[in-house]
Amino acid sequence: MPIKLIVNPSTCIIEVFYVSIYSGQGHNATIMPGVNVGDGAIIATNAVVTKDVPPFSIVGGNPAKLIRYRFDEETIDILNTIKWWDWKIEKITDLIPVLTSNNTNALKKLIKT
Repeated sequence: MPIKLIVNPSTCIIEVFYVSIYSGQGHNATIMPGVNVGDGAIIATNAVVTKDVPPFSIVGGNPAKLIRYRFDEETIDILNTIKWWDWKIEKITDLIPVLTSNNTNALKKLIKT
């Protein structure tokens, strides 16, 4: 899991936290040290994240709370299983129509590929 370093210019403190693939962080969001952000999670602008963020969730507020999940539980399970973000770019490009569809059956077939 990638590590992100943030230097606070006013205190010169370096904060270290783990960031998953394709996690979107809103402008001016603060993620406290030791917090893990799950794959595909979105953090709202100005959020203060004090606890781990589940994969494919949307969190916001101070302290950040779960707003909702981006997908239903079955789709999240499939995405966590196939981990398309680890694929070669050629495979992703070939499968864009499936990856961007709402067809969970087509996504399930990718588990075997």
